[in-house]
Amino acid sequence: MNTKRDEKGTLRIADRIIDVLECFTVDQHEWGVTELANHLGMHKSVIHRILSSLDARGYVRRNPHTKTYTLGLRCLDLGYTVLERMDVRTVALPYMRELVRTVNETVMLHIVDGDQALCIAKVESSQGLKCTSRLGSRVPLHAGAVTKLLLAYLPDEQVERILARPLKRFTEYTVTDPVVLRAQLEQIRRDGYCVTAQEVDLGSIGPAAPIRDHTGAVIASMSVSAPIIRMPDEKLNQVVQLLLATVEQVSGELGYHGPTSEPARETAASLEET
Repeated sequence: MNTKRDEKGTLRIADRIIDVLECFTVDQHEWGVTELANHLGMHKSVIHRILSSLDARGYVRRNPHTKTYTLGLRCLDLGYTVLERMDVRTVALPYMRELVRTVNETVMLHIVDGDQALCIAKVESSQGLKCTSRLGSRVPLHAGAVTKLLLAYLPDEQVERILARPLKRFTEYTVTDPVVLRAQLEQIRRDGYCVTAQEVDLGSIGPAAPIRDHTGAVIASMSVSAPIIRMPDEKLNQVVQLLLATVEQVSGELGYHGPTSEPARETAASLEET
């Protein structure tokens, strides 16, 4: 018995099966046996056997009328298995640590929990004076960059329900006028990020930017928070650029490859030039 020859044969068959599966795309989601054989340069009998086996296991589905094949629901099951493992906190933390190493300011990650924002991860600055929130803390969605950004991407009916309530004023800089807030939310959606100063805590400032999943939905908000005395305009602009680049990377890891905001596109272009 030639074990090496058997192993090579098995690998060759596996490669052919993968080649067949990779032919099914959004642009070409349906194949006939002859068409697929010609495309891959394989014998029709080989393609037929592969497709028959995949059909029996649910990875492709044969249309009895057209005699063509499309991907089956078993492939969808595998996709969901991958997506369920893409926990935003797990994916984001290494990028948050790198961002903190670069800017040496606290980076936090928030998600929507009901009508509030929940802090699910943070990496703190090593500096003595810093701005931060405790893990598990909840903040109303109308105040502060990291939360206001999440509010901007909620469904309109949820936004209106939140703005219809009495809005808590944390400092003299907290915006509580629904008309002003609506204009700010619209600006956030145009810019693709948010910057606020002293809306929740006096003396703090920072930007926030959205993290998107594979569907393009905003699922989290990442922010950089710092004392305002340590964040002049020039440094703030640099931090915004770095934050936008970071959330683009995290969103990419989560499967998002769609259009970005204009500031994010400019950031990506500048990074490619360096």
